[in-house]
Amino acid sequence: MGTILEIKDLNIEFHDHSVPETVVFDFSMQLQEGEIVGIVGESGSGKTMTALAIAGLLSRHDITKKGQIIFKEQDLLICKRSILREFQGKDISMIFQEPMTSLNPVRKIGWQVEESLRLHENLTKEELKKRAIDALREVELPEPEKIYRQYPHQLSGGMRQRVMIASAMICNPKILIADEATTALDVTIQAQIVQLLKRLNSKKNTAILFISHDLSLVRKLCTKVIVMQNGHIVERGNTEDIYQNPQEVYTKQLIAAIPKCEKNFE
Repeated sequence: MGTILEIKDLNIEFHDHSVPETVVFDFSMQLQEGEIVGIVGESGSGKTMTALAIAGLLSRHDITKKGQIIFKEQDLLICKRSILREFQGKDISMIFQEPMTSLNPVRKIGWQVEESLRLHENLTKEELKKRAIDALREVELPEPEKIYRQYPHQLSGGMRQRVMIASAMICNPKILIADEATTALDVTIQAQIVQLLKRLNSKKNTAILFISHDLSLVRKLCTKVIVMQNGHIVERGNTEDIYQNPQEVYTKQLIAAIPKCEKNFE
């Protein structure tokens, strides 16, 4: 495996208040091809800001970003917008916590799943439809031809999240960023989505950054974990090592917060 993404000393500072506020401090990591890495921490820890910076989705106006995010020999923090757009959705894709706010309520599912293909590939209408239905089938949605013609409100929350994964994976990206992608789902559907991400990772060798506040979910999916608190990395390492033998007080608190019933069923 080779290094597909390298982040060096990333700092993110907001300027939308009277006093500048740094939300990410000196974040560094390497992501290998096909690797699944979890970034875990409570709300406000900086994990989502880090993910958005990698995806190129942070505004360039009232935010200062320092450091480097290297992908395909390009620094995503300073590269031309045209280069960044070429990567977004094609090589680096992202799925979010609540698909109902990410999906367009007035567009059919098929049109939305095809969107990245329309931007990055020159395909006929028939080819787009076939690729979209194949993508819906690949995320194990029943009757993909029917779902292709439906609207988001006609699907359950778990089905909508599978649609978002299909949309993110349709161009076979090198990196998939899942930002709290299971938080809005019940525990049974969470487990199904985690298993789906595992299968897609195994089949397509897509590297996954899994952003979560839930260390038990991270343990089920990720081989490595980075623990963040107040914008800082406080601990990192192999997931099982950190789960079994956490070194930092904050990590111990996250593990202690996992419901006992989840621990008992592992």
